[in-house]
Amino acid sequence: MLSGTASDLRWVEIHRIEGVGTDVLYHISVLRRLKTDPVWNLKHVVAYMAITGAALSRSVAPVVSHMGAAYPETYEEGYKDWLGLREKGNPPICDTTVMECTHL
Repeated sequence: MLSGTASDLRWVEIHRIEGVGTDVLYHISVLRRLKTDPVWNLKHVVAYMAITGAALSRSVAPVVSHMGAAYPETYEEGYKDWLGLREKGNPPICDTTVMECTHL
């Protein structure tokens, strides 16, 4: 769970984990939902982000399992774009916090 506001909830959905030890890279989506909206009314704040394990740890509070999964095709498209950037040698990887990298 990420820090939200009085009116919304924000969380991270981890799709893939790559690497081991201190070189772990997490492939995530950042989602939000207004507290007054039905649970299925999710919005992708960031469809795809690569983030280091340390940055992810600094970003989130304890896991909330009742949030459920969001639309995976939104993430998959972002991940495909990121793989293309990685092939070119310059993929963006968040190494601070999710809130800083998404400018929330």
